[in-house]
Amino acid sequence: MARPATDIKNFGAWPQPPRELVPSETSDECDKSLVFGKSRIILGKNLFFAGAMILGGADEPAVAAATAESYCAARFWLPRIASRATRARLTRTRESRLYISHFLLHSRTEGGRAPTGCACYCPVYKALSPVASESPSHTLRKGLTESSTMNAASDGAACSGDRKPRVFHVVGALSLGGIETWLVHMLRNQHNSPVHHEFLLTKDVQGPYESEVRAMGIPIHRIPFNGSAVSWFVRARSFLRREAADIVHSHGSAHFTALVGAAAKAAGVPVRIAHSHEARHLGSDQQTIRLRLRRAIARSVIRQASTRRIGISEAAAEEIIGPKWRDDAATSILLYGFDFNGNDGAAERASRVRHELDIADDSVVIGHVGRFAPVKNHDLLVRAFARFAANVPNALLVMVGTGELQGEVEKLGRELGVADRMRFAGATQDVPAYMAMFDLFVFPSFSEGLGIVCLEAQAAGTPSLISEGVPAEVVVVPEAVDTLPIEAGPAAWASAMHKLVQRPAVGRDTWRERVENSVFGIRRCVADLNAIYAAALGSVEDSAIRRSSR
Repeated sequence: MARPATDIKNFGAWPQPPRELVPSETSDECDKSLVFGKSRIILGKNLFFAGAMILGGADEPAVAAATAESYCAARFWLPRIASRATRARLTRTRESRLYISHFLLHSRTEGGRAPTGCACYCPVYKALSPVASESPSHTLRKGLTESSTMNAASDGAACSGDRKPRVFHVVGALSLGGIETWLVHMLRNQHNSPVHHEFLLTKDVQGPYESEVRAMGIPIHRIPFNGSAVSWFVRARSFLRREAADIVHSHGSAHFTALVGAAAKAAGVPVRIAHSHEARHLGSDQQTIRLRLRRAIARSVIRQASTRRIGISEAAAEEIIGPKWRDDAATSILLYGFDFNGNDGAAERASRVRHELDIADDSVVIGHVGRFAPVKNHDLLVRAFARFAANVPNALLVMVGTGELQGEVEKLGRELGVADRMRFAGATQDVPAYMAMFDLFVFPSFSEGLGIVCLEAQAAGTPSLISEGVPAEVVVVPEAVDTLPIEAGPAAWASAMHKLVQRPAVGRDTWRERVENSVFGIRRCVADLNAIYAAALGSVEDSAIRRSSR
């Protein structure tokens, strides 16, 4: 039989799969337990690919077919294959992957019907197909039931009788990251909130913010991610369905929000918000074909699984929707808002930090705040500092944060001969104290959703040198921030650092007031977020009324 047409957009004209790839279902050679055991890894790794493969037929058929790895193969085709050799052929050959993709995409064009038997093997298909979406039986819950049965992994209880819609914020852990810090700032200022906030965490670790969140009376639930996306999907779907969630608000990468959105849609949650806090697609380290393909797939799933999309900047909105995000009526920008009262008394606390880190009063302190991850580009930071320190004998580099790459950064410092002039401060909840200690804040990230720490530096009166990967929206005080391309290299960054530390400190005492009075004020952000919740819930209620009147 001839191969499928290379123009996969014309999938309606494809031939049926070769007969030898579809042996009898009654074959006694089929070892289903072996098949499912072997395919478990394939299935888990390709959950996002599967979602896009099923959903992307109308928008991105080329992407879907090119990545049609093996969700359907693992859950639908493999149990029907008679021999191990044939199973291997099915999962390895290009024709087979295209045929599988053809069947799923073709079924979508015919009313969203899966191939015979596919629905029972493919929970993601049932969750995301047009037929299964927006179950009529699920209507907007105006309040909580008198008694709510919590998940066994939950360590908090919902407030019974609180007639407010329940919002589940889905994050990894309540650590000291930018997303978590923003959420805590928002919750601290949520006076008479129109919704009931709760957290659903995917990591089984105790975060520094947990005690404060519990003290606010906010329930914390856990569904730990154990390495299997399918397992997490099923458990999250069951939990959200049982808890009668009104809003699921996911915070994280495009792939993370795609998975959360799919689970929420499967559970019948009426409002599903995908909130993008990063802009990884802008990073020069994110331009490989594989990463661009995964990003396109995640965007396809997010468009289908979420009812509302939010970006913390224009670049962050593009991360989850694409360049045409402005054409999407369900996508909007919600700039961060912060309470900058932590800067009160920061100078005194900075003195204590100097003593703890053994930093002399006359030292020139170059600072950085961020987790030790590839996107933060510590390699350029350390190399530029080494060149800068060669001409500034009393220079020190203080890095605040933790992460898997800290060991590599320490090793690089030893190789460059500046290890004794580097300080690793670890995680902290008192970023203002460190900003008050820095003579210059350096932030050479490949990309950022916004760059919260740059805001904190401006509010502290600390000049900043940032990369072009940081969105322009974060610059509130133009004279406080200088920008360089990463491609300029360590020598150019070192030269810029030298010029900035010598710049006179004129007018810095007004920077905090300018930041507080900007769009990044906390009151504006709280009001805007509550307005988004109200509009989303109102839209769902209107849709329910229209359906019932038909």
